[in-house]
Amino acid sequence: MDLDELGEHAGWRCWLCDEEVPQKAKPNDPNQAVSDQIAPAAKGERGRGTVRLAHKRCNDLRKARPPSIAWPSRLNVADSPELLQSLTRLDKGKNRSGEVVAMCADSDSALAAAEWVVPVASTLFPGKWEATTAPLSSMTSVRLFKR
Repeated sequence: MDLDELGEHAGWRCWLCDEEVPQKAKPNDPNQAVSDQIAPAAKGERGRGTVRLAHKRCNDLRKARPPSIAWPSRLNVADSPELLQSLTRLDKGKNRSGEVVAMCADSDSALAAAEWVVPVASTLFPGKWEATTAPLSSMTSVRLFKR
């Protein structure tokens, strides 16, 4: 997938910081669009494996470390565990009842967070992911499942 296709697919938003990525930027601009390799191709496969759109600065900060996936501030997530760790546990199938991955102040924020997290999970760990929301105490939880 070329950079324009990747950008269109991502809505021109960085997968690491969820901020807008400019379609055109100067060569040394830290905000320029790059493809960030999330998972290398499996042995015997051609290509780069799984890639997502990122800012050059975000990609450079991450280097070869696993990403730490922050919830975008626009989603109003008040409390959450480290998302990548939750996704890794769920991908391994150790928790078939799902896992609460975020707590939001209201149901609208929780629905937006649920819609955001499913494609992120699907990109990092291919498969069928689902998210549900439910009132929990004074907040609304987002529970993620891998089927």
